[in-house]
Formats: sequence, C-alpha cells, structure tokens
Amino acid sequence: MIKMLKNVIPEILICFDTDGIFRCMDFYSDGDKEWFDSGHIQGPLDAPHINFQIGEKCDMYIVSESPFYPKRPDGTPVFPIQNDLPSRYLNLQECYNKYWEKYEQDPKEMWYVSDNGDYNEASKAEFTYIRHDRFMHHLKAVGLT
Repeated sequence: MIKMLKNVIPEILICFDTDGIFRCMDFYSDGDKEWFDSGHIQGPLDAPHINFQIGEKCDMYIVSESPFYPKRPDGTPVFPIQNDLPSRYLNLQECYNKYWEKYEQDPKEMWYVSDNGDYNEASKAEFTYIRHDRFMHHLKAVGLT
C-alpha cells in the first residue's frame, strides 16, 4: 500500500527587512563584512537557522532593496527576494500575491519583521509588524520553536 503524503501548506507568510535584521555570516566577503561592522547593517537574526527551524512551516521573503540580504555560501539568497516594486507596501502585497498563487488560499497570519518602525507600510498591506529584536520570542510564543 502506497501512502500519499499530504502537502503541508505554510500557515504564516513572513517578510523581512534586511539592514539591521540579519547577522553577518563567516563566509561573506571582506567587503560585505566591513559594511556589517559599520553598525546599521548587522542585526540579531541568524537567517540559515531561521530557515532550518521554520522553513517548512512558513513562507518567507526579503522585501528590502538592500544588497545585504542573507546569502548562502554560493551567494544565492537564503529567502526569495521581492524588492522590485517602488514601495515596501507594494512589495509586501506582492509577497501575498505569490503566496496566493502557490497555495490558492490566504495565510493564517502575515508578519513583517523590521527595525525601521514602518508600521504604516505593514498595516496598509495587512501584515502584523514585528520588531526584529522580538521575532524569536514571537516564534516561541506561537509555538514555532
């Protein structure tokens, strides 16, 4: 008897700002490391760890136009990038559209993780704003870690 595995649909759509959000990885170029050391680029979150922990439970995107998005050792982004529209609000909306195209349903929750205080952009796109320094606590509070 062959058992069919049910495709699990991620219940949460998470979009990230970049600068001030993610840690610098050891394999980044010396030039990138200099920028991260400058202060406003380095953040508290470990993107590969987040992807490993919740990557199958959440659909995640980068919505920042910064070149300092989290990368794998081969230079590819850890999370898909949606940053080609003229505002954060529009990029958040486009991530929702991509979710809908993939799963043909609304996510149960939509989160925008940032340190910019851009609450209005998140609210207009119907995302919950989550401060970057509270993100890991938030994951734990909702039972994802």
